[in-house]
Amino acid sequence: MLARANEVHLTHTGRGAIYQYLVALRASGQLPARRNVVLVPSFHCPTVVDPALHAGYEVRFFAIDGEMRIDAQDLLRKLDDTVAAVLFIRFFGFAEIDPQLVASCRAAGAKVIEDCCHSFLDTHPLRIAYTGADATVFSFWKIVPTLVGGGVLLAEGAEPLPLPARTPVPSHDSKPRVRALARQLIERLRPARRPDNSEEGPAVRKPAHEAYPYDKSAASWEIPRSSQWILANAPLEDVVSARRRNYERMAATLTSSPHLIPLRKSLAPDTVPWGFPVILQKRAERDYRIRSRGVPVFTFGEVLHPLLFAQHANEREMLDTTTFLSNNVLGFAVHQDFSETQIATFATAINSYIATL
Repeated sequence: MLARANEVHLTHTGRGAIYQYLVALRASGQLPARRNVVLVPSFHCPTVVDPALHAGYEVRFFAIDGEMRIDAQDLLRKLDDTVAAVLFIRFFGFAEIDPQLVASCRAAGAKVIEDCCHSFLDTHPLRIAYTGADATVFSFWKIVPTLVGGGVLLAEGAEPLPLPARTPVPSHDSKPRVRALARQLIERLRPARRPDNSEEGPAVRKPAHEAYPYDKSAASWEIPRSSQWILANAPLEDVVSARRRNYERMAATLTSSPHLIPLRKSLAPDTVPWGFPVILQKRAERDYRIRSRGVPVFTFGEVLHPLLFAQHANEREMLDTTTFLSNNVLGFAVHQDFSETQIATFATAINSYIATL
């Protein structure tokens, strides 16, 4: 059992964990009525915005710079007495929040939420991700194949919160989930298929409400028992070791160029990565060509919540930088099922393509 893992309030999803914490925070009476704003990074997934809106808060955004790091000056400028909480995202699993910035949030009367949904683990020693935030939220499926499942962990010694009662997952959702799990297990038993080098074409970017639909009823669902079983029986030591090994192999083999720039070349000793993040210039024109060479890729922040543009239309520098990240950040998979040789093959294929540009 990971330290403090038994204290995690389990939820159906990470977004449900954000919602349930914010509802409980308001119900606890710990917030003055004027504090009704949640500050969220400008570079984000809409799934961190909609739960706060659903919980009855306003959402505002603070700037993230072109290297995917917090713009501390912009955050501090927006930290006024209307702010109830500040949400920090561990992008791709990297814990890079300045403790002094956390202290400033608390001194201003704001709660600190650390979003560890990209990776719920730290290592050396292996433990659940936690750096002392007032609330740490998790999503498990990005690291182990639970399909769904999230949770929230309160700060050690914190005053208890009236976290909402969780409701069972309706059968109309649970049955398709079990079928999807069966398909996933069958796929893992099949031999790996060689890429056919066909190019499927650029992905079509959908609006936020279509790409990341928010189901208000699901915000209160409990984690399914099947997901709990997978989580409890996952070989986490092996998962962590393989992901770190694969990340380091990708970093060692991948060649930087003006067209492709790794955002984090090295791993901190305790980091468990979700993927290997890079800036791929003109990503929409190029990522599918890399994928056609058999390299698994994924995006984060490709779709931004429309509130960012509606509320901050006069903050051109923040919007330009965030749009740049949204259009160019790409993740290369470092999944534990890949061997070190496979990762090196992926990196070689990427290098070969980038060399043609």
